[in-house]
Amino acid sequence: QVIISDSAVVSLITCSPGEEVYSKFGHTAIRVKDKTNNVDVVFNYGIFSFETEHFYYKFIKGETDYQLGIYETNYFLPEYAERNSMVWEQVLNLSSAEKKNLVATLLENYEPQNRVYRYNFVFDNCATRPYHMILNTLDAPVICSYSTDVTYRDIINQYVGYHNWTRFGIDLVIGAEADRKTGNEGAISFPLYLKDEMAASWIQLNSDTIVPLVGNTNTLVEAEPIA
Repeated sequence: QVIISDSAVVSLITCSPGEEVYSKFGHTAIRVKDKTNNVDVVFNYGIFSFETEHFYYKFIKGETDYQLGIYETNYFLPEYAERNSMVWEQVLNLSSAEKKNLVATLLENYEPQNRVYRYNFVFDNCATRPYHMILNTLDAPVICSYSTDVTYRDIINQYVGYHNWTRFGIDLVIGAEADRKTGNEGAISFPLYLKDEMAASWIQLNSDTIVPLVGNTNTLVEAEPIA
């Protein structure tokens, strides 16, 4: 059970890509930190089991089940430090009510009957789920100045490359969608693009007042330069 006070801080966590197939696009999670209640946890939609039969084959085909997990932040971050990934934290400008509603929704999503979902590395993944959780919690509309003019294929080429079996498998799964422009809604599927989109978003409190969705950004893990 995670109980938070009005002083709790909620952040979007973004991790830069790794070398393994499942980490090629990076990672996204939600952090909830509350010193008053001694809470500092990460809600992570990227939990899976390597024991799944034919894991890599199923992953590429979009046939792998993932689930939501809750981790202490001090257990979550070392994994990314070990693989030399950057980790950023974007502190969100949510009201006390919005923070509590978000945590309540996440905890409901963590119930055993709700936590498992069919992962798709483009359309339903560890980035899209936190994004929609956050946006659905807000009591006011969000406006965004972010724009991108890339296709799904452009982004996949950027992270996966061209001539390899991973790229071939992804092409089979995406099919005709590959050459469609992602737009803002599609770009959120990719953690680093989502990070940029969040940084360019504002909450419209009323007709005269907007506030940044992201209050400030912190670097939690610094990657070592590759020689």
